[in-house]
Amino acid sequence: MKFGDVVRYKAKDYVFLVATDEIVYLASIPNEELSKQFIDRLHITFTRGTNHARVQRDSIAWCFIVLHTDVFKDRIAHYGNAAMDYRPEYFLDVIGTLNLNDQKELQDEIINDNAVSGDLRELVKTIVISEA
Repeated sequence: MKFGDVVRYKAKDYVFLVATDEIVYLASIPNEELSKQFIDRLHITFTRGTNHARVQRDSIAWCFIVLHTDVFKDRIAHYGNAAMDYRPEYFLDVIGTLNLNDQKELQDEIINDNAVSGDLRELVKTIVISEA
């Protein structure tokens, strides 16, 4: 598996980010309804432009991107709680791959997001995204 592969585990979709010997990092892809709730809440919270909104930006609640890959369009990839105590072999059901733009945006967001663990940021920095 590589960064950007989408896997299904126990009827839920995840984006594979990176794995170590101990931890698999996955971004969850909620269904369309829940994704819309996150997106709507984001717009409400951050269009006000208050100091409170600036503080909230560093919350793991906002650790997501809106996907544009056809199969997952308008759903989100939420990476706020990415560390999972799973083994990579649990995720044999790769159901797709994010398009290049989604992969790059996800990588950039994780690297620059202060709400994400430093370990995840450092691991994702080392990933080289290519078309093949």
